[in-house]
Amino acid sequence: MINIRSLGCVVIILLHSISFAQWISVDKYSIADSPPVVQLISDDASGAIIKVDLPGFRINEFTSDGKIYHEINCGGEGIISDVGFPEISHITKILAIPNDGSVNIEVIETSPVQVFEGINIPPARESWREVQPETPYTENALTYASEDVYPSTYAKADDPVVFRDFRIARISIFPIRYSPAKHEIQAVSSITIKINYTPGMSINPKTTPNRPIAPSFAKLYRKYIFNYEEMLQRRYNGMENGHDIMLCIMPDMYIEEFQPYAEWKHKSGTEIFITKFSEIGANQSNADIIKNYILNVYTTWENIPDYILLIGDYGSPVGNAPVKYWTGDGWTFVNEDYFVELEGNDYFPEMMIGRFTNYNGTNGGGEQILQVMVNKFLKYEKYPYTTETAWYKKATVCSNNNYSSQVTTKRFTADRMRLYGGFTSVDTMMSNSQCTYDVNDIVSALNNGRSFLNYRGEGWDDGWHTNCYYFGTSHVNSLNNSNKLTFVTNIGCGAAMFDAGNCFGEAWLEMGSLTGPLRGGCAFIGPTSNTHTAYNNAIDKGIYTGMFPQPGTFEPNLESPGEALLAGKLLMYERFGGGDSYVQYHYKIYCVLGDPSMHIWKDIPNQVTVTHPNEIFVGYNQVQITVKNTSSGLPVGSARVCISGNGVYETAITDGLGIATLDITPNTAGTLNVVVTGGNVIPSEDTINVSLGAENVTPYGNPVVTDLDGNDDGLINPNENCSITYTLKNWGSIISNNVYAVLSIPDSITNVEMVVDSIVFGNIAPNDSITGAPFQFFIEPECPVGSIIPFKLHIVSTTTSWDYNYNAVVHGCNLDFNEFFVDDAGNVLQNYRMDPGETVKVRFKILNIGDDIAPDVKGTISTNDPYMTIVDSIAIFGTILPDSNSINESDTYTITVSQNCPVQYNAAFSLKLETQNGLYPYILTEPITLPVSMPTASDPTGPDGYGYYAYSSHDMLWEQRPEFNWVEIKTIGTVIPKPGGLSDFTQTVNLPFNFKYYGNDFSQLRVSGDGWIAFGSGTQTKSLNYSLPCLDTINNMVAVFWDDFFSNGPQGGGRLYYYSDPVNHRFIVEWDTVPHYTDLEDKETFQIILLDPSYYPTPTGDGELLLQYNVVKEPGSCTVGIENNNEDIGISYLYNEYYDATANELVNGIAIKFTTKSPTIVSVDDDEEINHLIPTAYSLDQNFPNPFNPETRISYSIPEQSNVKISIYDINGTLINILHEGIQSAGRYEVVWNGESSSGYKVGSGVYFYRMQANSFVQTKKMILLK
Repeated sequence: MINIRSLGCVVIILLHSISFAQWISVDKYSIADSPPVVQLISDDASGAIIKVDLPGFRINEFTSDGKIYHEINCGGEGIISDVGFPEISHITKILAIPNDGSVNIEVIETSPVQVFEGINIPPARESWREVQPETPYTENALTYASEDVYPSTYAKADDPVVFRDFRIARISIFPIRYSPAKHEIQAVSSITIKINYTPGMSINPKTTPNRPIAPSFAKLYRKYIFNYEEMLQRRYNGMENGHDIMLCIMPDMYIEEFQPYAEWKHKSGTEIFITKFSEIGANQSNADIIKNYILNVYTTWENIPDYILLIGDYGSPVGNAPVKYWTGDGWTFVNEDYFVELEGNDYFPEMMIGRFTNYNGTNGGGEQILQVMVNKFLKYEKYPYTTETAWYKKATVCSNNNYSSQVTTKRFTADRMRLYGGFTSVDTMMSNSQCTYDVNDIVSALNNGRSFLNYRGEGWDDGWHTNCYYFGTSHVNSLNNSNKLTFVTNIGCGAAMFDAGNCFGEAWLEMGSLTGPLRGGCAFIGPTSNTHTAYNNAIDKGIYTGMFPQPGTFEPNLESPGEALLAGKLLMYERFGGGDSYVQYHYKIYCVLGDPSMHIWKDIPNQVTVTHPNEIFVGYNQVQITVKNTSSGLPVGSARVCISGNGVYETAITDGLGIATLDITPNTAGTLNVVVTGGNVIPSEDTINVSLGAENVTPYGNPVVTDLDGNDDGLINPNENCSITYTLKNWGSIISNNVYAVLSIPDSITNVEMVVDSIVFGNIAPNDSITGAPFQFFIEPECPVGSIIPFKLHIVSTTTSWDYNYNAVVHGCNLDFNEFFVDDAGNVLQNYRMDPGETVKVRFKILNIGDDIAPDVKGTISTNDPYMTIVDSIAIFGTILPDSNSINESDTYTITVSQNCPVQYNAAFSLKLETQNGLYPYILTEPITLPVSMPTASDPTGPDGYGYYAYSSHDMLWEQRPEFNWVEIKTIGTVIPKPGGLSDFTQTVNLPFNFKYYGNDFSQLRVSGDGWIAFGSGTQTKSLNYSLPCLDTINNMVAVFWDDFFSNGPQGGGRLYYYSDPVNHRFIVEWDTVPHYTDLEDKETFQIILLDPSYYPTPTGDGELLLQYNVVKEPGSCTVGIENNNEDIGISYLYNEYYDATANELVNGIAIKFTTKSPTIVSVDDDEEINHLIPTAYSLDQNFPNPFNPETRISYSIPEQSNVKISIYDINGTLINILHEGIQSAGRYEVVWNGESSSGYKVGSGVYFYRMQANSFVQTKKMILLK
């Protein structure tokens, strides 16, 4: 059993050992092995908020070299791979971020920390190549001797990379952290982080413009980019309107042989562009020429390819294509991704690449290798083998057994195919000690037909090298898997090393003949060099999770080798991070041999019946294609429809009814190809005849839709008369007489009324067009904004008629609650928050994210919360322009919080927003939450049970906040010597005055070299810090910077001083440049000042303690706090990087004061008079205007020449800007703050403080920025 405690000081007893495998609950209501829940709370151009709920984690015990370790798995993909450091399981997500600027993370909240003791997490090991022994668990000595929590932060962001359409960053979240020396896990059941995007310096900015998103990449984005849907709406208006394009680059001699395959791919929905070597000056030795050409395509084409296909092997014969070598992990190898690493200083590809590794030669039968490959691939895609079909639902997975993960990874992929792919049989031919399977079993299975072959294990360019068998190119060449082609994923070393002769991967693709049954494989994924086990496992799992998504999860269904391999690489990146050099290495070595866009069959192909018009006329057409299963008659969704030829190329996906409608405009007579593919659809190929009709009248271009009254913004809004104007063109050969058109809407649309529904166009001559008078319609006031109006245009001539559809969107305002501000002036605790017993004024910030004004916005709040009473429920926000906001500055809500309301409570309200006196009514009701007494770092810490508070110099709201004013005593103080050979020492010193502490008077003080003092006498030492209060042998402690300092020997330096200052009635202890015991290089300088209670009175008579920190290097393993005589009351300000929610971070130049003075808010005098004569005293005026936007003025007076500094701070005490710093003569001055930080970016709405320092005068006032 694991001992569990909250952060604090307890006696630890480990009762039982951990079982071999055990589920540990962090949330007491969790179910064993429940995965973490990760939510995207919000996402906009300024940042994102992510919340993680961790039910628990699984712990597995194992022994290595006689040492017991406990492997932790929290259910996240992330693994720390920093060698020697604890291997912490964590949550990772990939976010799409702005194209430039930086990323930083702040922790918004965590649940209380739970501590699980008696755990020994293993260190991350050095990665090993396959065939090498597993590397040992080698602990980083300093890390595992440290009590510091690892990692030191709850979250971090990797450097951004550019991934085609988006700039992305990997975010790591650590709900589990570990203290190695204490053998304890510190876990939280929930954590919420905010990822902030700030303008300025950029790592890896994205510079290319938005282009249509291709379907293949859209699937990968949807699977791996956590905020893809939000980014798609924000940046692309929700549109994925690209289509698949493959650019094929080859020596000129291959054009004719390749043409049949290109024609099929083009007709089936992958638009093909062919570039001959001669067109770009390419040759078989210079890869840069081809790379530069692809880069030019990427930067200049409006629709860029998502696939690249290179034709040609590597080597000396004529007809080969060049390669690019890259050196990594001690090897030089072919890097196919070189050609598609096109944007950003990173290794992420912007396209997916494959290669036909044919050479200008013949096989044993005298057939051209390229012809054999083209014949095989074309028949696999276009004419799937259906004489036997069971093999489509069968696969074989094989592995070596040098490492257990090879076997477990194969079981994972086998289960994926069985459970989620519906495979009826998956052979699991693992190498084992009994050698249960041999090469004959593999050959037999493949000859019987297997649609997938997945290998994990050792090998090289000639094939697999397992402990039980060798399976090589000779075995592949002897296969007789008649027409049952296999998709091979070879996750192990060197199998795609096509530059070293005819490698294992090439054998699968090149074998066969033009006349006999198809043999071998349809595509091959593998590496061109050595590989590493852990990264192989990730790639393997990524391929199969992508190709076999879990039903009901809405994950995309990947169907091509290029998509599959890139999914594997993305999972590896998500797991290990972009900074891991082995991630980059494996990105570069893994490649696709074959067509990266090939449709891989995963289901038994089914015949479909496709319905479409047999003939259409030249001109604009809306062609409806219906696809149904021939056997069942049921509609087939998600099939790809492509209409091509005659200057037309359009693709679409069928909906749930099996219908796709394509808008096409053939300009001349001819024939169009109609091809339906995808999923388990046997490709259906047909044609539509395009003729020059005698009459063919169609809409010409998009109709013009506008408003006739209302706000005259050109958009259609509720309560407006609107018009829609069509231009009609006669594409026919004869005049079309007496043309008129009728515009209608379905009877189900009740909030739109046609006013003018018939327009006469008259006679339209051949190839002529006429713009008619506008149709008119009225949109009822109650029509919801965002509604789609489905218009039907019925065109009639003397002899015939035509019908067309058009959808129009109703525009309008769109309101959204953004943030709130609390004004608690007049209450005892004025801290800009709601607290129990207070009546407060509340302001809301409302956004209009629509495209119309929101007139006279009224907001009404209501609540059923028993602790909330609404005194004033209505606020007027005025008229809000599009893309603007408003704050109810002068008409605030008033809310009374019950005295019995719990602190740290979220109160539920409902907000109803409605426009008034507008052209149409707009009403939005949404739930909102207002927090009560949520602590922040700007609050005082405490009080404890006695009445002590802690205030930092960054607590800008409070009168009691101290100023940092270092008092150097090392030249005047008395040294407390460190005994020789000891690192821990304590000396008792006499105080120059009686000091009352927790109600008791003291005249002596214990001073420890380990950063603490304690009232009373003694020589006790304690270097191991705990949270205070702590029941131990040292009572009345004040932890100034309690940590293990000094070394046993003379090295490291550092001195300890004390000094009595009778003039200022204080006693000072200073730790000067003291080194940490475990790190002699990081040296701290800090002090404590005891103030004589007779001269610095407090309400209780207790003395005040001023802690000052001059140099802070490593605060992550210390304690700051106080405790009483009985060690049952105290304040834990900081313990091992766990700050109290109200504490400020320990940094250079911070001061913390412990006192029994209750908090009072910083006073603000709004009525100070301005004296225009030479000032007689220092003064700082209230800013004007206040609140302000966008700028405010700050006036101040100085009676004599002074060194003046005017600074701006946020509510957490962070320095934002310095408006003035320098010498000024006596007089009055004024500075202006424009709401910008020192680095030039605009700060957000909120409370800010401005501070004036002039000689010894210091004063701080607050102001409010509203946007």
